[in-house]
Amino acid sequence: MRILNNFCIIIFTLLVHRFRYSLYILPSFFYFINHAESTSVTLGIDWGEEFVEASIAFRGHRPDILLTGTGSRKFENAVYLLGDTRLFDKEASSFSVKDPSKTLQKSAHLLGVPFTSNSKWSRVSTLKASEVVETLKKNNVPFHWDYTPYEFGVSKDGQLHLKVLKDSMVGLEEATGHFFNHLKHVALEKLLSLKAIESYDSNVEMLAVISIPCNYTQNQRKALVFAAESAGLKVVDLVHGISAAAWFHTLEMPPGTRKIMYYDLGSFGANVGVVEAKVPPPKSKEFPQIRTLSCVTYPGIGGRQHDLLLAEYLRNKFEREHDLKLMPGNPKSLQKLLKNSNKAKMKLSLSNSASVEVDNLVKNKHLNAKVTRSEFDKLLEPVLKELHVPINMALEKANLKFSDLDSVEMLGGAWRVPSVTAKLSEIVKPLQLGFHLNAEESIAMGCGYLAAAHNPFFRMKKMELFDNAVFDYVLHVKGPDLDKRVTLYKSVDKINSSKIVKVNTVNNFNVTIYETSNPNEPSSEVKVLDYKIKGVDDLLSKHKNDMLAQVTLSFKTENGLISLNKVLAKPVKKALDTSKSDTTKSETLKSDTTDSTHEDTSSPESKKESETKKTSDATDSGYESSDSEEPSGPERPEDKSPESDSSESSKKVDETHKTPEGDSSAGEFPKDTDKTVDDLKDKTTESSSEQTDLKDKEKDTSQSQTNASSETTTETSDSKQDKTTVDQKDAKKEDKKEEDKTKDSKKEDKTKDSKKEDKTKDSKKEDKTKDSKKDSKTTQDQKDKSPKEPVDDSVNLEFVDNTVNVYHLKKLHESKNNIQLLVNKDKAAIERSQLKNRLESTLYKYKGVLKSDDFKSACKPNEEQTLTEKVKFLMDWFDENSYSATSETLNKHLDELNGLGTPIYNRMNNNLNRESLVKFGDDNFSELQERLNKLLEEKPFLKDQNASLDLFNNNVSWWEQVKKDQANLPLHEDGLFDSTTIKTKLDVSKLVLKNLESILPPEPPKVTPETPTPQPDATSQPDTSTPKPETPVEPTPETSDSTQKPSEDAKQASDTPEPQPEDKTEKHPEL
Repeated sequence: MRILNNFCIIIFTLLVHRFRYSLYILPSFFYFINHAESTSVTLGIDWGEEFVEASIAFRGHRPDILLTGTGSRKFENAVYLLGDTRLFDKEASSFSVKDPSKTLQKSAHLLGVPFTSNSKWSRVSTLKASEVVETLKKNNVPFHWDYTPYEFGVSKDGQLHLKVLKDSMVGLEEATGHFFNHLKHVALEKLLSLKAIESYDSNVEMLAVISIPCNYTQNQRKALVFAAESAGLKVVDLVHGISAAAWFHTLEMPPGTRKIMYYDLGSFGANVGVVEAKVPPPKSKEFPQIRTLSCVTYPGIGGRQHDLLLAEYLRNKFEREHDLKLMPGNPKSLQKLLKNSNKAKMKLSLSNSASVEVDNLVKNKHLNAKVTRSEFDKLLEPVLKELHVPINMALEKANLKFSDLDSVEMLGGAWRVPSVTAKLSEIVKPLQLGFHLNAEESIAMGCGYLAAAHNPFFRMKKMELFDNAVFDYVLHVKGPDLDKRVTLYKSVDKINSSKIVKVNTVNNFNVTIYETSNPNEPSSEVKVLDYKIKGVDDLLSKHKNDMLAQVTLSFKTENGLISLNKVLAKPVKKALDTSKSDTTKSETLKSDTTDSTHEDTSSPESKKESETKKTSDATDSGYESSDSEEPSGPERPEDKSPESDSSESSKKVDETHKTPEGDSSAGEFPKDTDKTVDDLKDKTTESSSEQTDLKDKEKDTSQSQTNASSETTTETSDSKQDKTTVDQKDAKKEDKKEEDKTKDSKKEDKTKDSKKEDKTKDSKKEDKTKDSKKDSKTTQDQKDKSPKEPVDDSVNLEFVDNTVNVYHLKKLHESKNNIQLLVNKDKAAIERSQLKNRLESTLYKYKGVLKSDDFKSACKPNEEQTLTEKVKFLMDWFDENSYSATSETLNKHLDELNGLGTPIYNRMNNNLNRESLVKFGDDNFSELQERLNKLLEEKPFLKDQNASLDLFNNNVSWWEQVKKDQANLPLHEDGLFDSTTIKTKLDVSKLVLKNLESILPPEPPKVTPETPTPQPDATSQPDTSTPKPETPVEPTPETSDSTQKPSEDAKQASDTPEPQPEDKTEKHPEL
């Protein structure tokens, strides 16, 4: 890790020297350092009413569906809580029949629904069934108490609770947090199985993107985030399921622009939305865009309603036959009936009839019924008539016609009923229903890819998502001098964006945000935020009466949750003319939209000149909403010269951010931003220098005339330069036709002239810089003499959040502790059950061998009696106290029992296996001895390998001796050898034998005889008459150990008679 840190530091220093804007690199650097030791995992969760699908991705693994503990590809949204017992998924669903009031299931739309409490003293007051049904009906949530007989309570803050014990209740959000904790545990098991982490306690950061229905309110979003964070997940985004499916669909979509309707028919109802997807060509520099034009929820037509209609039909039939009422006395019977109705529905999707048989639906009374498909279709007629309604609603919200759509894609699982599919096919004609996506897993996969896009360790294809707000959010600004209501977010606006609102006032005021599904109905408004803005009086107290405060309210959204981020204010002058104030009324209050993933760095301080010109009376307030979305990348500060026009430069920068369609893209960082900023700086410096030069020549002209003249001078100078360059090019073309000598002479003349021109230009520049310094001094003196205006400084104002926050941090920590407490209890329970099983199996193991003769013979004096008494004592204790014993007690008894019985048990096993071990050793050692004897006969020179032969013989002699010693020992003594020691000796002997077999016989060195060469005389002449035959000379072998130190075999071989060359080598031992 130290090497990694040093490497990162080196890279960071290089980046700082390389790039100008190092502040953008600094946060990412420290983020990487802090997360280098942790495992980053992303989860995409499709939060469904009946089923929950999840996808997981981590380093080296792309997003894939997370399997349950039983291998299923989806989780049942069910939680069973009873005291310290927690059950999930199918185990919890099975308890819906045994204990339906303690099993929370199909609760996605119950989450975050506010209730009113009648009790003022107790912490949680109980609710009647009628009160719950009425409150849920107002919130457009259908609820059938007979089939979900929960015992509900409500706290003082309006949070719904579930009764799990006689005197205790748990919040619905906390119960949902237990389910998310189960998902986290399954994900950790997946990581452990793939060895991505070492244990459950490893440092793992889980980033989650959760899909939500279209009708989720601000309070429901808060409740879902609260539940997920209680389980230890980090929610990075909440996205509509329609948008997540569109994201996944766009990954494999061909280039082009399409308007697609997604029809998600699930358990609760239908979520229908229209999405416009733009996919650029493959080689284009643009990014795919996904814009959700509309998203609506229509409850009461999903798969849950299909089951309820069939269950009610069978219930009425059973009650008529047996003349009784199932409710309120038999809630378990209705759960049985509902489950069998679901099975019958799936059978009817494949066959024309299905039989429903439920034994003992009521004691000694059975249900036997047969349902045909035609009967089931008649029951579904109320649902079939409503299938077209969400389609019309989605088209109306998107301001489109059905003919504008390119395709319709189906999601969910309730459309698989044949009559539902046929009805939808008729509705969407002339289009056809599309089944190009996995109807149940595409939303989870889309969320998984979105989560991976938030993870810095993944490299994802860049795509831009515009998820709409669905609801209208109205901003109400109220104070002593103003009362104004404006729409902050429209239903078609991007929800993950920031807004800036400017208010002109002289007093403190209140800011309230209302959420409404229908702006024309004031009764549908729900207060979601309430703030008190302070400090306006103190700001204006330092100034004259002709000043008012221009307050800038900065709103941001995170996970679709709106909040007030910053409040800035500065004093401005009141407008004298009323006509001017009317014209500037719409200009003083503006809203800018940026992506919520980055903070809005644009402040009123960066637009001082434009804002000072826009003033209004103290009672004026207004709002302008722009449809264009600004890029999500962080804005970079621009250097402005004191005489340059700030509005023009800001327009130029904004034009660089815009896309070819005219709308700037959210989530896209502008290209060549550094170049545009530098160009702007160069232009402003040039214009300022030219203006100062003109001031020296024409002192009587005004400021505007100097600016105009400077612009004209820059244009004329540029045009002259262009003309000279063209003339030079023409001259060069003519010179090419001439001879080489004339070309060289002209080039030399040109170089001399260019040098002279450069010198004159440099001198002029120096004069200009001197003049500009003089002018800057004069302008500064004039500014010092002029009166200072108090419009340059912005002050942070204090704002108080008066919103009733149910999901505050204190409550979040409390919920985390409650969940972690049960998690620890689950771990302790698993450990205790394992110890209990081990103790029980050990007791029965020793109990079975206590009476055997072999065990008795292996016991030392008094060991048999001690162990027998211990086993008898623990058997009695186990039957009485094992269920209430702690893990420490079980572990203590297990260690005591093993301490007595393990040595005896090992000796007994050794005594029983000794005969087979002796036979095994005799056979192997005898086989090795035979191989050695045969090898020595074939290679007698191996007898000189004394060390190897001694090692082999020692092992053989050890075996013979240890057998004799063991035969003389009593059976209750520890054995002298076992299978491991014998195998070790055999392995060593085999290795020695293998080395001996690999030794080659020594070869005597072949050396050519050395004959004395006669010295030639001076008078002698070489005999050239007959050539002498050339004798082949063999290369001398390299010296080795065998030649340097000959063995005894080599010495014996040398005593035998050898041919002539060998005798010559004896005369020359140095060879």
